[in-house]
Amino acid sequence: MEWVEDHLRLSVLLLFSIVGGVSLLFGLYAVAIAPLWLSLGIIYYSVRHPESEVSIQQDERDRHRKRLKEQFSECLREGGIEPQDEEQFDCLNDNPIRFVYHPMRYGSTKERLERIVEASLPAFKAVRADVERLPPNEEGFFGYEVVFYTETEIATLTAMSVLFDDLREEPTRERIPIGLYATGETAYMTLDGVVGGMIAGQSRSGKSAATSSFIAMLSRLENERLIVCSNKIMDFRAYEDRAELHDDPVDVLNVVNSLNDEAERRKAYCLEHGLKKIEQFSDDLPHITLIIDEYAILRTSVVEDPDGKKPRKVGDEVDRAVFRAASRNAAYGMSIFLITQRFMSGLVDTTTRSLLTSNLLGFSSGDARSDEMLFDTRADEAPSCEIPISSKGVGYIFCEGHMEKPRLFKAAYIDERTEKRIAEETRHLRPKDTDYGKEERLPIQTRGG
Repeated sequence: MEWVEDHLRLSVLLLFSIVGGVSLLFGLYAVAIAPLWLSLGIIYYSVRHPESEVSIQQDERDRHRKRLKEQFSECLREGGIEPQDEEQFDCLNDNPIRFVYHPMRYGSTKERLERIVEASLPAFKAVRADVERLPPNEEGFFGYEVVFYTETEIATLTAMSVLFDDLREEPTRERIPIGLYATGETAYMTLDGVVGGMIAGQSRSGKSAATSSFIAMLSRLENERLIVCSNKIMDFRAYEDRAELHDDPVDVLNVVNSLNDEAERRKAYCLEHGLKKIEQFSDDLPHITLIIDEYAILRTSVVEDPDGKKPRKVGDEVDRAVFRAASRNAAYGMSIFLITQRFMSGLVDTTTRSLLTSNLLGFSSGDARSDEMLFDTRADEAPSCEIPISSKGVGYIFCEGHMEKPRLFKAAYIDERTEKRIAEETRHLRPKDTDYGKEERLPIQTRGG
């Protein structure tokens, strides 16, 4: 009997030992793989409940903006401005860093804020900053928007992939989508009552992609007569059923002169109907946008005289015709855009440049001087040399009526398939053709060629 009891106790002890050993091993295993299970659980929950991950990211951004607000408040105090609790003061974005401030006490002038902001650049690791005055709030206090542009913004834009189809908003003449800011907001150009614009950028900097997207957007506008002139006309062949394409210098000269003649006709129309400018467009009276690509090459073009006399400097004649158009045609529903690598005064008359500053796009490949890219009046506000050579499609945009100073943006890219689709969808929007009474076509030459 004792033998059986001993065996029974031994069996129970052995069973408990086995169970305890297995439990210990399982516990150690569970502890070892717990991080893996936790990660898988978070991934599964995020997939099933994506709003939770968004909420976590939003909370982190909110905390970061709160820290930035406290940091800027300290900068204001050091500058002699004490923000009040009841004032509207908030950080709206962190890339670029954007504050909105409605001071309730006198003394927070724009000039004083600009001095404080300039001194605060190192604190925010910013390369430049803007201070813009805002309309009064509900309490009647004027406000200010303060934006710090950081190196992170350029890195963000460089990493962004912006496609034409990402620009969901339909274009109007007041707002033509052309790309995105680092914040994800849409960057616009406009045709509303402006003379036109200039697009500058060295090879492989993103200028051509931005131009193609711009033309694609213009082609979607109703009652829009689109004329594209370029010595690389094959780049725009997809739009031959929508736009008027020209590559011969004499043809281009005829086009510009014809538009100047059309301006005279429209001037008479305005006088007859008591209009200061044309604002309503139709198929018989469309808005006209003339785009001249590779303007530097066109500007230096000459043609041989069949009679063997002195070569004709067609480029000089085009430049004079463009100046005439830029100086008056905006009131008659015409806009001109010049595109080239650099807008130096030797290529484009200084007065013409000053007239075509309603829209500015500047792209840099890292070694361009600011005044050559974005013209003397904007060089200090938008130094192109900040953009590294690897940042294709990253540039500065200025649109009159939409911003006080140029802003960094990423131009949208349109591939050939999308370009052909847009051209096919918009071919029916082409207004009636116009007979330019073309001169006899002459062979093209360029200086140095």
